[in-house]
Amino acid sequence: MTGADVGDDPLGWYRATFGEEPRYSPLLERLARPPTERARLLRPYFEPSDAEREQGLKSPTAAHRAIAELVAKGYVKVILTTNFDRLIERELDNLGIVPTVLATTDSILGAPPIAQTRCTIIKLNGDYLDTRIKNTEGELESYDQPMKALLDRVLDEFGLIVVGWSAEWDIALRAAIERSPSRRYATYWARRRDRPTDLEKALMEFRAAEQVQIVDADSFLTSVVEKVSALEDIQAPHPVSIEVAVATLKTYLSESRHRIRLRDFVKEEVGRLIETLGPEHFPENPTATGEELEQRLKAYEAASQVVLRLIATGCYWGNDEQRAIWVETVEHLANAYDRQTMSTIWQSLRRYPALLVFYAGGTACLLSTRYRTLSALLLETRVSGLDKETPAALAINTWKVFPEFQERLPGMKGHFTPLSERLFEVLRDPLRDFVSDDRRYENAFDRFEYFLALVHADLKRKPGSWKPLGCFGWRHRFEPERHVGSQLATEVDEKGKDWEPIVAGLFGGSVERFKELNSELLATLQNLSW
Repeated sequence: MTGADVGDDPLGWYRATFGEEPRYSPLLERLARPPTERARLLRPYFEPSDAEREQGLKSPTAAHRAIAELVAKGYVKVILTTNFDRLIERELDNLGIVPTVLATTDSILGAPPIAQTRCTIIKLNGDYLDTRIKNTEGELESYDQPMKALLDRVLDEFGLIVVGWSAEWDIALRAAIERSPSRRYATYWARRRDRPTDLEKALMEFRAAEQVQIVDADSFLTSVVEKVSALEDIQAPHPVSIEVAVATLKTYLSESRHRIRLRDFVKEEVGRLIETLGPEHFPENPTATGEELEQRLKAYEAASQVVLRLIATGCYWGNDEQRAIWVETVEHLANAYDRQTMSTIWQSLRRYPALLVFYAGGTACLLSTRYRTLSALLLETRVSGLDKETPAALAINTWKVFPEFQERLPGMKGHFTPLSERLFEVLRDPLRDFVSDDRRYENAFDRFEYFLALVHADLKRKPGSWKPLGCFGWRHRFEPERHVGSQLATEVDEKGKDWEPIVAGLFGGSVERFKELNSELLATLQNLSW
C-alpha cells in the first residue's frame, strides 16, 4: 500500500515504520477499514484453490476429525469457536451430522434449544461469508445481548475442554467466563507452552481448570477419541470410579478390622476386570498388524485402570500381612484365560493386564521400600504353564507376554525394549500419586525390572541363561554410577546381610548369591551391542 521497498525483512520494516509488532487486528484494520472489505480480503484464506485442494491445504485437520467423531459418539454437544472457517462443519457433514450453527443475533434468536439439537456450533466472531465478522480489538470487546445470554447458559451448564485459545484477544469471551460462577462441571485447559500467561492463569484459577500439557491439538484430540473408543469397546459392566475405588481401599487398608472387607473388595474388582477381558470383548483376530496390536494394548490398558491403581495403592501403603491379597490379584489375572498353550500373539497378550498390574505393584513396592511384598509378588505368585505352575518372576515379563512383533507397535521401530518403554510411559500417571519426581519414578521402575531379571536368573540356576531385559539394559549404560546395578552393588556392600532385599528373602537370603547374579548381569549388559 505504501510502495516501500521492504527488502528481505518485511517484519523489520513494519516495526520501524509503525513502531509496533505486526499484530493481526491492527494490520487488518490498516489494510481494509470497512467490515465488508475485510471480509472480502480474508475470503481467499478460507477457500482452497484447485491446487491447494489437491495438496490437502485449507482442509479439515485431524483435530477437526476428532471433534466430529466425539460429536458423533455423543460426548460433545456444543462447540465454541473463535474461528471464521467452516472446517468443523465440513467434517461433521462427512459423518452425516448437520449442526445448528449460531453466528449472528438472528440465528441465535431463531435457534431451537441446545438440548434439542445433536450439535450446536457457536461461532463467537462470526462466519467468513458474513460481512459482520469480528476482527479488530474494538469489535472483540463485546458481544450482542443474545450472544451474551447464550454464552452465560453454556458456561453454566456445560464442562469445558479448551484447546488452542490464548485468551489474549477475545476480550468479550474472557468477560463471559469471568462472570460465570458455576464450577458444576470440570474444565480442562490443553496448552502447548510450559507456563500459562497471566491471562490464562487467572482464567484457569477462576474456573478451577485442570491444565493438560499437549504437543498439538491434532495428537491431543485424536488421543481423546482413541481412549473413548477403547472404553466403548470394553463395555465393562458396573464401572467403578477410580477415585472412589482408591478411597475405599485406603479406608480398608488403614484398620485391621477391615481385613475381610479389603480382600472381598479387591477380589470383586479383579473379578469385574476378568469378566471384561473375556474373549467376546477381545477376540483372536486373523491378523496382527501394528495398528491392531496398538488398539488391543490400549483397550487392555483402559480396562485395567481400576485394578492397577488398587494394587499400586495397596503395595505402597499396605502392610506385610496384606501382601497375600496382591499376590492373589496377579495370580487371578494371569490365570484367568489360560488355555495351556500360547499358540498365537492374541493368547499371549491376554496376560498383558496381569503384566501391567504386576509392574504397577512391584514399582510401588520399591517406591515405599516394601521388599517383603516385592518378594511375595516375584516368588509366591503362581502362574499356570503347560504342565506346571511357576513363580511370576519366570512367567510374567515383557518377552513372555509379547514374544514377538514388539517393534511393530507404532513409534517403536528401532527401540531396544519396546514393551518395557511402553509400560514405563503407561504407568507414570497412575503412580504419580506416590512419586512426583520423574527421576525417582525412573529409578524405581528400573529397580523393579532389574530385580525381576535377577530373580529370574536365580530361579533358572543356569549361569549365562536368558534374562528378561528392560529399560535398565540401555539406560545410563555410559554412566556406571547411575546404573541401577551399580547402585544395588553399593547398597549391599554397605549393609551386608542387613540389606532389605536379603532380609525379605530374595536370593535365598544370601548376599553372596546376589553379588554373583548381579556381577553376571552387569557383565552381560556390558557385552551387549545395543
